Amino acid sequence: MKTILSFLMILFATSVFGQITHYSWPTAFFSDKYEVYVKKGTDPEIKLDVLMSLPDPNDIQYDSQGSELAGRSFSFASISYDNTVSTGITFRIVKKYGSSSTKVKIAPKSYNITPTVGTNEVSFTINGNSKYVSVNFEDTANETSTKKWIKHMLTIFIDPAETGAPNPTDPGVVTYSSSLSPTALDNATTIYFPPGYHNLRQYQFSSSILTTDGILTLKSGRKMYLAGGAVVEGIVQRFDYYDTNQKIYGRGILTGKQYIWQDASGNKPYGELVELGQNASIEGVMLMDSPNHGIVGVNNFMINNLKFLGWHANNDAIRVGQRSEIKNSFIRAVDDFFYNFNNYVHDCVLWAGHNGAILTYGWGGDPGGLTYNSGASTLDNIDIINPEWSSLGNNNGIVAAQIGLDYKPFAYGTASTLTTVKNIRIEGSIPGILNLKPRSNPDAIQVPVANLGYLGDLLLDNITVEKQFAKGLIRGQANATTTGTNTFFTKNVTITNSTIGGTQINTISAPVYFDIEASTTQNIVFDIGTGSSSSTLETVDFASNVPITKLSTPVTGTTMGITNADIAGLTAGTGQWFAADYNLPTGEFSVQSTGGNLDQYVSRVSSSEFARGIAYVFNNRNKDAFGILNMSFDYLWKSPLTADRISYRVYGVNDDENNGIDGYFQLTGGSGAFGDNSASSYVNGTDATAIAGNNALGTSDSWKKIDYTIDATQYEYIVIVFAGGFGTVQASPIGLFGIDNIKVPTNKTLSTATFQKSSLVIFPNPVENNLNITNLEGEYSYSIFDLLGKKHKSASKQTSKAIDISELSRGTYLISISNNANNQETLKFIKK
Repeated sequence: MKTILSFLMILFATSVFGQITHYSWPTAFFSDKYEVYVKKGTDPEIKLDVLMSLPDPNDIQYDSQGSELAGRSFSFASISYDNTVSTGITFRIVKKYGSSSTKVKIAPKSYNITPTVGTNEVSFTINGNSKYVSVNFEDTANETSTKKWIKHMLTIFIDPAETGAPNPTDPGVVTYSSSLSPTALDNATTIYFPPGYHNLRQYQFSSSILTTDGILTLKSGRKMYLAGGAVVEGIVQRFDYYDTNQKIYGRGILTGKQYIWQDASGNKPYGELVELGQNASIEGVMLMDSPNHGIVGVNNFMINNLKFLGWHANNDAIRVGQRSEIKNSFIRAVDDFFYNFNNYVHDCVLWAGHNGAILTYGWGGDPGGLTYNSGASTLDNIDIINPEWSSLGNNNGIVAAQIGLDYKPFAYGTASTLTTVKNIRIEGSIPGILNLKPRSNPDAIQVPVANLGYLGDLLLDNITVEKQFAKGLIRGQANATTTGTNTFFTKNVTITNSTIGGTQINTISAPVYFDIEASTTQNIVFDIGTGSSSSTLETVDFASNVPITKLSTPVTGTTMGITNADIAGLTAGTGQWFAADYNLPTGEFSVQSTGGNLDQYVSRVSSSEFARGIAYVFNNRNKDAFGILNMSFDYLWKSPLTADRISYRVYGVNDDENNGIDGYFQLTGGSGAFGDNSASSYVNGTDATAIAGNNALGTSDSWKKIDYTIDATQYEYIVIVFAGGFGTVQASPIGLFGIDNIKVPTNKTLSTATFQKSSLVIFPNPVENNLNITNLEGEYSYSIFDLLGKKHKSASKQTSKAIDISELSRGTYLISISNNANNQETLKFIKK
């Protein structure tokens, strides 16, 4: 039953009719995790029905993340709100499970919501509709065991006031029930589903448009209206590909919960939850628990105020044809959200599941098949929240491709093949923005020279990413044709006005965030970076008797790794070498006086077949290392050793709780092909993030140089680990595995003369307008740089101890201050 809330006296009830509308739902769908209340101003609170979806155990058993999905839930509460006659509404959410919570994260941040948090509850005020608010109580009871995803998800749906709802008595409108006559159902132009639960498998008759399996056919011009409070369990399909003008609308729910994804043999008996034709539309409803993909349609499809929920790794969201528009919607997909079919997607909130891209160029490259057309889409003004990707994989990221080598960007009759992705805000940590490549795993088949295409024609503008833990990928493919050695290029990709972790993506920082294969790419364009990091690097060539700390006390079992106890005494701005030691007094590694590049180097000296590691740990708590660092090292891995048993990894470590690192660097592994991976890993903790590395460097009988780039800005420790496993006992191990000329961070010397021991203090920090300086006397000069060394502001002969920095963009900066005595100090601050 629809309930209308009036917040003024009865005299004015007509004028405020529809300000807020909420719905009574079937109780079987109620959530036991949360309570949600809403009110306007000082009026009494109204308790909303909170619904909940659970993953189907029969489905998630076939998902690679099934164990992580088990036990999760998605709760949601919805209202319709007319914000044109109101100044805002207040929600209050109560958590009903687990221990006490006092920390809550609200997303998306672009809504600028300031929550008031109490014990196990939070409240906030918002004015506006077409808003979708994620509420996350941050505690251990609300995170999954391994991935630390939100376990019991909650989203508030704030729809606009409903218009255009049909009257059940209008001509052509029939009210659905399981006993509705087949004639009435078949002849209806609009099928009206009233509040309540409707399982289409329970229809009592044989009908030409509703099967006994609960599959409803909408022919051209037919409509399906789901009233608020209606839950319909079934599948909706078109009669013919060329059907037109079908419509699904209202404020109700369509669920495919009772339809399986696949069986034990991999058969998938059901397809999409909704399949419609051309000029079709979906508006206002929620679609959830699809057996396979979500919405499939043809051209000129309009989707507005959709709420979509998927659970398993085949839950693509929307695959509709050219000139289609998707707007003002909330989508949680667990495969590709949108296909690049000349769609216009804007003003949406997207919750990225563990599989699939936000925008895919599509799939191809199979034997006997041609890649289908794609291109010319625009995505604009989108919030991506709570991303769950754990790696880039085959098809994860903001934009991805799995196309064949015959692919060419397609214009769909427009003036350009350009795909544009702009004004995108990503909250959380992702593996990479781009995953641009032809088909992989297996690779795309070669094509005739005449059919050879390319991937690209892509613009990314104003993309902001809170954090990235791996690298995006941009590559083509060599030897792409059946004759000759032609290359399939990925080309014409521009990234501008974009940041990751507050760092601008430009020609200097791009190697930190992208793996770009130079031989198979063309015209990959970034903003021009100016200046460089003023961090200081030193090259460790082992010529000065560099000590290596031998770790001989087991951490767990027989593993001898680096723990917090080993690095706790490390002075800020200094580093230290550590190695696992099973071979006292010689050790597993030692410095050799000859044979290096040029002279001294470190070699593995033990004969054991098992993998062993050596690591350099740099204490960066004073931010001596910041910005983009161009690092390198030389290595040997001689025959008869195998390429898959040597690795290096670089970690950034943050001790946010200030209680020491929570895990340890293992430095120990088995004798098999993955022993080196174990010996270079960080285990039993989450404080360390891998920011560079290669798990299979390859054999090299002569010294080989490896260059790599990292962004050191946000980390308290930088750890560089080298590991290798012989696989078999080596009677003469010296000279088989060696490292030399390792570039490492070091303590930055600010100047020959610095301020005396009082040291300058700047406040507030973070700062919005005026940055104040204390412990400073007389005139001074200052310069403000970003972390790439670009100067943004400077002045000399200053006497005011307050500096106006309001014109600076949000981000992290360094201010270098010097006085008349040429004393200088550099300090870091954050501009809000």
